[in-house]
Amino acid sequence: CEFAAVLALQVAKKEKNYFIGGFSTIFHPLAVNANMSIREAADAINERNSCGTDAAQAYEYALANKIVADAFIMITDEQSWAGSQHPSQALDKYRKALNPDAKAIYITLAPKRDDVGLADPNDDKAWTIVGFDANIFRILQEIVEGKAVDGGEEE
Repeated sequence: CEFAAVLALQVAKKEKNYFIGGFSTIFHPLAVNANMSIREAADAINERNSCGTDAAQAYEYALANKIVADAFIMITDEQSWAGSQHPSQALDKYRKALNPDAKAIYITLAPKRDDVGLADPNDDKAWTIVGFDANIFRILQEIVEGKAVDGGEEE
């Protein structure tokens, strides 16, 4: 939750248009804004933290609410997906309906060797980033701005 809070605050402080939410087996808008401390943002995120990981929920929520996004940045633990459809299938539906150029960036903080992963390895607009270091903000900015050339897995 602390890492998610730091990233959410970075986005809120740097971007003019953003939407911050969280998912387990359902999607929740999160009341995180640029005026919060890291502790306040972490508490807001942790308040909605529960079991299950269904990343498809973010796309389904955006689609249902007609939220046009250039990029989805998702942070998860070792869980990949627990829903009725793989996140890449929900992303495909979202792209067909609202934004064919939407990018998906999945940051996995505690990967497992047998993890199926969230990004479709054949999708050049989807990335899986394993782990976290100080370069994450630069990497995310390059992907969102289109400076990163292809999707797939980054280490």
